[in-house]
Amino acid sequence: MDLRIAHRPDATEDADRCNRREYWFVARGRQVLLAADCEEQWGADNAGPAQTAIDGHVFRVHYVEFQSSDGCEVVGAEIELAGLGVTKRTRLTGTASGNACGSTTPMADPTGGDGSPNRPLLVLHR
Repeated sequence: MDLRIAHRPDATEDADRCNRREYWFVARGRQVLLAADCEEQWGADNAGPAQTAIDGHVFRVHYVEFQSSDGCEVVGAEIELAGLGVTKRTRLTGTASGNACGSTTPMADPTGGDGSPNRPLLVLHR
């Protein structure tokens, strides 16, 4: 399930303009928050949008976040829906060039949550 939550109409700060999107697994009596992002990125260092796809029993995520001083981060991940576990995850830091993140190098990835509200299995924005 893809849940979208619009920002408050009177939001003035970039971080508050996030139209939050939450990706939930809802089946077999379980509700698990897989990941969360924003429909678009409002300003450097704020959460951005992810590209997502479901391929069979795999939820794929590709996330790019642009940061201050021409920095950027890229997250690529797969969540196995049958077992609800992150099976692949890479986080890279790099230099922004136009709408792309280039010259990337691996970086530490934050530990994901338990899939409860506000603790997604996969952390995109740190």
